[in-house]
Amino acid sequence: MDAKSVAKAVGVGMVAGAAVSMMAAPRKKSSVLKKSNVSKAIRAMGDVLEDVENALGW
Repeated sequence: MDAKSVAKAVGVGMVAGAAVSMMAAPRKKSSVLKKSNVSKAIRAMGDVLEDVENALGW
């Protein structure tokens, strides 16, 4: 194996390990609140964008 394939294999292994550890980690209850706040903010930005587009006649 050359250095490029070793580096690629190590990178894939690190990504896979991080994904497994994120799935296995317990979830906090506050994460639900953060997600809902983020979704509200994104929805509000979409509404503002629509209003601006309508005002400009796009």
